[in-house]
Amino acid sequence: NKGGNGNVASGDGWKYRGRGFIQLTLKDNYIAYKKYSGHDVVNNPDLLLRPDIALDCSAWYFSVYKRLNPFADSNLIKSITSKINPALKGLADRVLKFNFYTKQNITIDVLKKKTTTT
Repeated sequence: NKGGNGNVASGDGWKYRGRGFIQLTLKDNYIAYKKYSGHDVVNNPDLLLRPDIALDCSAWYFSVYKRLNPFADSNLIKSITSKINPALKGLADRVLKFNFYTKQNITIDVLKKKTTTT
């Protein structure tokens, strides 16, 4: 059972498919986000289609669940990728996009909802 998903007959693979801006997948990740946020995405996974919840989940996943901020602060794209996908799938494309966006004059202010971990 990968990531808390049941067998194929359980339907968990489809139920806990990628949703939200960060494409959250696997039942265990849905459970962890529910525990953190209180949003019952386990019983209602489509809540992650709401922009406010999708944004909150993305920030949680990156900053709290995977603790990637220190890697991002140092522009360690390969380290970030390996913590999300150890096979480094999509790394070359991610590097190209990173190089493009770092040349743009874009700033994003992010509000911190919680500073505690789950």
